[in-house]
Amino acid sequence: MLPFRQRSGEILTLKSPRWRLDFDPRDKAQVKNSTALSYDAIRSKIRHLLLRSNVAISKSITDENKIGRRRNEIKANHGFRKFAITQMGKSRMDPEIREYLVGHNWVLEDYIQNILKKTA
Repeated sequence: MLPFRQRSGEILTLKSPRWRLDFDPRDKAQVKNSTALSYDAIRSKIRHLLLRSNVAISKSITDENKIGRRRNEIKANHGFRKFAITQMGKSRMDPEIREYLVGHNWVLEDYIQNILKKTA
C-alpha cells in the first residue's frame, strides 16, 4: 500500500500515518493531506475481517448480552493472529517466517544469533 501512496504523489515521512483514510489518487489535495485511521476505525475493520473469516461469531443483543458487554471466547486480535498462524501452518510456510510475520520478534533475534555463531 505504501508504494501505491508514493506513486499517487504522497510524500511519506516518519510521521506519515501507516494506515490512512481512503483517498482518490487523482485528487491531489486528498493525496497531500493524509488523515490517519482512528483506533475505532482500525478496531472496526479487524472485527469485520474476523466475522468474514468466521474466527469470531456475531452475537445478537439480548438482556444478558448488552451493547458494551459482549465478549467473545477469544480476544479479537489474539484470535486473528491465531487464525493467521494456523492458515500459514496449513500452507506449510517456514515456521520461522510464520512467527516473524505475526510479530514474534524473538525469531529474528534467534536467527541473528545463529548467524553470528556460524561466522565465529
